[in-house]
Amino acid sequence: MSGSLARRVATNATAAFASQATILLLGLATTAVLVRTMGAARFGAWSLVMALTAYLGLLDLGLGVALVRRVATASGDDSRSQIARASAAALGALTILAVAAGVGLALAAAPLAQWLGIAEADRHEFVAAVRIGAVGAALALPGVALGAIPTAFQRLDSIVRLEAVVSGCVMVAQVALVLAGGGIAVLAAAFSAGRAASLIARLLLARSLLGELRWRLDPTYPFWKELGRFGALKVVHQLSSHVVLYLDRVLVGVLVSVEAVAYYTVAVDLAQRLLMIPGNVGAAYYPAACAAVNDRGAAGSLYVGSSRAVALLTLPPAFGLALLAGPVLRTWVGAEFVGPVAELLQVTALAYGAMALTAVPAAAADAHGHPEISARYGMAGLALNLGLALVLIPRFGTLGACWALAGNVVLQSPWFVRRITALVGVPLSLYARSVLFGPLVPATAAAAAIAVTSFALGPADSAASLIIGTAAGAAAFVAAGRLLGTLGPQERGFMAAMPGGKLLRWVVGGA
Repeated sequence: MSGSLARRVATNATAAFASQATILLLGLATTAVLVRTMGAARFGAWSLVMALTAYLGLLDLGLGVALVRRVATASGDDSRSQIARASAAALGALTILAVAAGVGLALAAAPLAQWLGIAEADRHEFVAAVRIGAVGAALALPGVALGAIPTAFQRLDSIVRLEAVVSGCVMVAQVALVLAGGGIAVLAAAFSAGRAASLIARLLLARSLLGELRWRLDPTYPFWKELGRFGALKVVHQLSSHVVLYLDRVLVGVLVSVEAVAYYTVAVDLAQRLLMIPGNVGAAYYPAACAAVNDRGAAGSLYVGSSRAVALLTLPPAFGLALLAGPVLRTWVGAEFVGPVAELLQVTALAYGAMALTAVPAAAADAHGHPEISARYGMAGLALNLGLALVLIPRFGTLGACWALAGNVVLQSPWFVRRITALVGVPLSLYARSVLFGPLVPATAAAAAIAVTSFALGPADSAASLIIGTAAGAAAFVAAGRLLGTLGPQERGFMAAMPGGKLLRWVVGGA
């Protein structure tokens, strides 16, 4: 990949990692406190509140992604006015959608509480939490357009730092409120306050880049013609993705119990943290890929380098979570969760680790103007996941939901990655060698070291076994990477552009 593109992607991705690493630790601590303080039943109800509010994000109608692409590819003397007009149109549409979505969820709160089987004693609080959370979810919709502006200007680092501060404050507030005796309605209030703060901060950041910023719904603007196809297809893709990520919790609540949702959420909440890695790389990759779409060589190199970075950063922790599920859970949320959750975590960690490899290809499809590919495969994955879940959950309970997710990833994702790799113009053999087999070798070495260490230490699920196993895996990963020279000159150049680049190059055997 070209040096300038590599530096931009590396800088943005690293800023995202640095900010979200802190949020990851705070999130894990917050979940541990909520689980231990609220108990399984109430924590399950809170998980359902967050799953329901997450669905409002589907109503951005692809405007955020379309706006990033429009701004990133803008050129010419009138680009500034075109960017301002597109931003105003997107903001106007998303504000209207936000009001409609918030009101709709608030009205549906009571019927949803009954359908989900919330206990009569907790139903009033659950309905209040959903309605309060609907406000925050609605505020997030116009924030999508405001966040698209700095992202398109290669200022993803500013967005992730902003979100890190807001999310950190929200989690600290939630912990304090729960420890003081607050319930799920109070947690929802903290969530909504955070979304309001994020919206204001995003507005200020967008104005610093564009100057004046307006809300205006212009039905005659040509942007809607582009949005009609691109945005509609992104809605299909986003819908399928959200359903796969969140509907399983709802199905577990309906088909098993609300308390079972708590155990399932503990496993999924940790495993889904793996998606933070490809999410950050993909968000940094997307605007750079839009800018390079007419340079096939640069686009292919950027695609391989970004995909390889995702594999290197995701596979080792995925293997580690699967092998160290017991010690992780005992240390994190307590011994009582090890039995019912360990197997769930093992399956979901491997499933989400594999799913992470589809993030860059999905962004590549959008950048190259083919969102229909992601939409088509997304809907196929949704049908597959939903069908498996309805068959497996009644028979195997929460573990059935995990196997449904894993089955979806294994059966559908390889064909999607193969299709996008061909679209970008990268030989499949090069992709397999560079993105799959290269990172898989040191990751497997790390997994083997963890397995040997765990066997030597015995079945103890202690913090000591977690620390020793993690250290052994990390040492094996570094040793294998250096011995095999895991990264080539282009990838080492990519890493050199990142803060701490010398250390990273040493880890993978670079000069």
